[in-house]
Amino acid sequence: MIIGLADGRFGLRFRGIFSKISEKKVAADIILLKLSRYSAEHLRLYGRVYAVDPDKVKSRARNDELSLLADKLLSSIENYSVKAVLVSDGRQSIMVYHDGGVLKALNIRLPFIPLFQRTVLKWIAEVYGSVL
Repeated sequence: MIIGLADGRFGLRFRGIFSKISEKKVAADIILLKLSRYSAEHLRLYGRVYAVDPDKVKSRARNDELSLLADKLLSSIENYSVKAVLVSDGRQSIMVYHDGGVLKALNIRLPFIPLFQRTVLKWIAEVYGSVL
């Protein structure tokens, strides 16, 4: 499982889900874009935590596909911003986002979209992340 979080404190809302994942012995990679020591320490209980500076990702954006996808996943557009992406196995994901001040969630079951999300998140963690 791979989890992208815009803010670690926001991610702590998912502790119940993370506990169930951990109990099933599923390895989780958690990517934090806004780091706080408090949230990093707690999230470390559920998997490997990567700290990623989103400005670094955006400043190094190239014209290849992964860079373009990463930029779109990390950017906020007016009233829309992604808060969390949870990809279970590359076939299903949940995206939590703010839309006009309202927190919404989208369960995605079209296999190619979670596969793109998983690929981009793993690439961000491997290229720009530092393990905490």
